[in-house]
Amino acid sequence: MKTKVMNGLLQTALSNPAVVPIADVKFVSILCAIGLPKSQAQSLSSDIINQLVNRETNGGLVVVEKRIFASFGKITVSGKPMLEVMRRKFSDRAYIVCEQVLPYLKHLMPGKKVVDLGCGDGRVSDLVQMGLPGVIVTGYDTELYKAPGVAVDIYQYDGIQTGAFDRTYDGGIITNVLHHTLDKKMVLRELARIIKPGGRVVVLETVPSEPGQVARSVTFLVDYFYNRILHDSDVNVPGAFELAKDWPLLFEEVGFDLAPIRDNVTDLGIDQVLVPENHYRFVLERRG
Repeated sequence: MKTKVMNGLLQTALSNPAVVPIADVKFVSILCAIGLPKSQAQSLSSDIINQLVNRETNGGLVVVEKRIFASFGKITVSGKPMLEVMRRKFSDRAYIVCEQVLPYLKHLMPGKKVVDLGCGDGRVSDLVQMGLPGVIVTGYDTELYKAPGVAVDIYQYDGIQTGAFDRTYDGGIITNVLHHTLDKKMVLRELARIIKPGGRVVVLETVPSEPGQVARSVTFLVDYFYNRILHDSDVNVPGAFELAKDWPLLFEEVGFDLAPIRDNVTDLGIDQVLVPENHYRFVLERRG
């Protein structure tokens, strides 16, 4: 089912002559940020797009993804293996995310608890815990792949129920997770269930730069390229994006209000060269 949805989205995006050139530029910018010379990045991006366009005649989507990722193993960046450089640069992304969420949790006192729902490898969770002395951060994800050195506890869950008691946590973060699920309300309801009334939650989300299919398809392709191609990951990329104006309504439906602070909604723009997507930050408060 997951592959079928992505195949359909790829077909829509890659068959649109207005989408492919924009996506190509973004792919090249990512590859250059990794360290490839522009000419090599352009050639590699063109080859990747061509393989994705012809995926059905080249073994199917998953086979093509694996083949592309394997080709990175033959490339060097400034004398170092490209895969090694990618791992280091991608791990640095956690520092950017931490800086974007941490100021909104600084009010929490020692002994308070924070949940990171969809925590991935735990790097962000760990940095947040280090930035909040005495606060306990716990991560949940549908897969367990804790990064080396991460000290926080991470629990695997089924994407529906964490198993935590009602009103366990004093605050929470959920960063670039919700667009990976087709049932955002289900994920948010579980988050609302385990957050105490008045608890603050910081949400980071990928948002298309403007309404319309072109922006949505470009956003999907960048998200797909980053997650499935560059990370050799099986993460779901269903293109479940919302416009910035629609997120607060969704939060309200499941029990969250925008926090009563000045910057409760912030357009972060394209804030990360390795992921040239438009990001927004929403600071929420659990309704009592």
